[in-house]
Amino acid sequence: MRTRVHGEGVGLGRILIGEPHREVREVLGSLVAGLGHEAVHAPGADLPGGADDLVAAIVDPADPDALDLARALRVARPDLPIVGASGHGPSAETRSLAPDAHLLKPFPLDDLATALTAAVARARSRSA
Repeated sequence: MRTRVHGEGVGLGRILIGEPHREVREVLGSLVAGLGHEAVHAPGADLPGGADDLVAAIVDPADPDALDLARALRVARPDLPIVGASGHGPSAETRSLAPDAHLLKPFPLDDLATALTAAVARARSRSA
């Protein structure tokens, strides 16, 4: 099942959210949408609609399902920017997935905006 949250922006990109906690997923989705992106929630290790049109992903690598999702994304789209977001610093396993950024929860909206802006810019430059 996937949940879409549309922001009022210009549709800057489709961001996959792999977060185990529903409330946190919803808040992240609202923040992402508020930044002008489309947030697609990924329960478990599901890749809703495939990964071809994603511009970035936010995952909680402390969650086994989200970590599996990040691994699947690295296989399907090795160039896809991944932003880790957890209550702890990145583990060795998380670092091996080469995330573009890692945010420590709770993080300011500006930090999320900066990480996503950089991730989307990298995604667009890689596909150009």
